[in-house]
Amino acid sequence: MGGFFEGFYWESGVLESIAKKEKALNLYTSSLGSLRGLFYSLYGVNFFGRLKDFIYEKNNPLREVITNTELYNSRYAQTTALIKLGRGKMSLYNPDNLKKFLEGYFGNQTLSSLAANVSFEVFELKNKEVIILKKETRIVDMLMMELAFPPYYSYYEYQGGFFIPTSYISFVPQKFPKDAVIISFDPILTYPYPKNTVEILLKVSYSRTLKNYRLLTEGFNTIEPQKQLKDYFNMSAFFDGQNQANNFLEAKV
Repeated sequence: MGGFFEGFYWESGVLESIAKKEKALNLYTSSLGSLRGLFYSLYGVNFFGRLKDFIYEKNNPLREVITNTELYNSRYAQTTALIKLGRGKMSLYNPDNLKKFLEGYFGNQTLSSLAANVSFEVFELKNKEVIILKKETRIVDMLMMELAFPPYYSYYEYQGGFFIPTSYISFVPQKFPKDAVIISFDPILTYPYPKNTVEILLKVSYSRTLKNYRLLTEGFNTIEPQKQLKDYFNMSAFFDGQNQANNFLEAKV
């Protein structure tokens, strides 16, 4: 699992449905998928209620990201907003505020405290290297790396490296076993005809990431949306994800 904010509800629905029917899950995660994997590890099959409570906490900076509907009116809206802020801005939101909130919530807990078998994958920009985070990594540092995708948050500096989630490059993690089932909402997102240079560059970037995703997942079982959703951030998207997961599992029987 990987993905960005648009797939928050839908991919959560897929994971919950599969978790109810499969006793032992090994999760390979990046970006928002890591947040789902974290809460699944902490709370089990009923993780989504706790995850929603976390996201919508009053002081959680991620709450503003998800509830700012203006950012999702257009596939170009996020970067247009960033440009309006000025060239000196690296991101739409201040990562220091996010880190402060996460430290208050998770403290110094490390990945070793998690019960479920979850891998958290990131990309180190300086050495151009895909990395599975070690168990001694703090949950706070893991989340700061996994949520460091433009234009919301800039890369995260950690132990001399500069980190972003691998999902930014390929929608999903890049290291997973041959029998993995790939869950991804992002391939269904569409960019309208670009009207200026910035929009052209964004559409090219999305097309490149989609191509990387298709190459990476060729020959694998995938669960993706079968229709465009009217609203990314409500329970109808969650239930659609559940339905897609159920259809996939029934087809396997």
